[in-house]
Amino acid sequence: MRTQRIIIVGATLVVALVLNGCPVGTRLSRYEPAHRPQGISCVLQIRGQPQLTLTGELLSVEDSAAIMVVNNKVWLVPYRHVRGSNCRRAGVIPFRTDNHRLVRDVANLHIRLSRYPQGVSPQLMTALLAAYEQPVLEVVVR
Repeated sequence: MRTQRIIIVGATLVVALVLNGCPVGTRLSRYEPAHRPQGISCVLQIRGQPQLTLTGELLSVEDSAAIMVVNNKVWLVPYRHVRGSNCRRAGVIPFRTDNHRLVRDVANLHIRLSRYPQGVSPQLMTALLAAYEQPVLEVVVR
């Protein structure tokens, strides 16, 4: 009799948990990138002048530079010119560089949160420049 009671209580708990769904992780309704096509918002502090910052959408993370939209222009920002940064998602995600390349774990996170995690092909870059009415890519040079 006691064994049957334990089995019934255990089965009831399992059914209650399964029917409840036990949500684990981020819900779709709270995951901002699922509701808009943009990448995460980043603020990059540029070396050389303490007041120079670029604030915009992270389009793509390349080997040696980030591609961003800042004030309706497409920019190429080489990591060697980045002094510091904050990229917003649920919190602050700093760029960390080593020999002018993003540290791999940070790069992987930024890649997943950018608008084009697969990278920007030459054809896509041409389409982006046309969409933003730019003849060429703006490049941060210091």
